[in-house]
Amino acid sequence: GLLCVQLFPVSRNSLLLWVFGIPFERALVFHRKIGGWIWLLTAAHGFGMWVAHYRYWLLGEYRGNGVYVNGAGHTRAARLAAERLVAWEIGWPHGPPLAGLISWIAMTLMAVTSLRWVRRNHWYVFTVTHSLYAVVFPLAWVHYPSLMIFMVIPLFLYLVDVFGRHATAFCSAT
Repeated sequence: GLLCVQLFPVSRNSLLLWVFGIPFERALVFHRKIGGWIWLLTAAHGFGMWVAHYRYWLLGEYRGNGVYVNGAGHTRAARLAAERLVAWEIGWPHGPPLAGLISWIAMTLMAVTSLRWVRRNHWYVFTVTHSLYAVVFPLAWVHYPSLMIFMVIPLFLYLVDVFGRHATAFCSAT
């Protein structure tokens, strides 16, 4: 859900910013803060899933009354949990865990290159890595298809704004 909110403030010609009278510069502050929370919550989700799988493999199958069978040792449980998180298999309610992991890695690159020092001293690196949203969003949808419901409208409005800016720049250049 938060991932879709991330797109509203970055659209320079956003209808929402215009309706509420929010300056673009202030919206970018919100964009940075919400981006940090999204990264942190996504990292916590991934770590929590690894812990859940690790615990499952360590303890084994629960048979009730506090009885577990077929538990693995710590090393094997850690390996099996890691293997589960890099699998490209679809399990309810999520899609492939690997899609979520790749999406998070792309988010991490975006987060690291959006730090103030990188933005100020290496603007091109910052802008190029922020194009990774083209990787983050599709893989997030593959990982959790229900996100499509929440992302259709913000993504559509963002893409209309981007194409509008490029069309304006192209027309004014000719």
